[in-house]
Amino acid sequence: MLAGKPIGVLAKELGERLSSYRLSRNLRQQDVAERGGISRGAVARIEAGEGGTIDSLLRIMQALDIEDRVELLLPDASLSPLDPRSE
Repeated sequence: MLAGKPIGVLAKELGERLSSYRLSRNLRQQDVAERGGISRGAVARIEAGEGGTIDSLLRIMQALDIEDRVELLLPDASLSPLDPRSE
């Protein structure tokens, strides 16, 4: 479970998951970088949990064909039918 973990730990775990996914597809960091239009260093930093930009993360996800999983990070925030503002 990820809840309550420090940001650094979450970043490292996310990076490890991205790295494992990339490797399971037999891709090098350079391959992902080229597909995403970013530097290999940006891929390496995110995979190491050392930071990066949202733009770089999204480009990596797009290069790995998993950009649809962004919705899992932040589900649709539509108003609830119980919310009076939804009328």
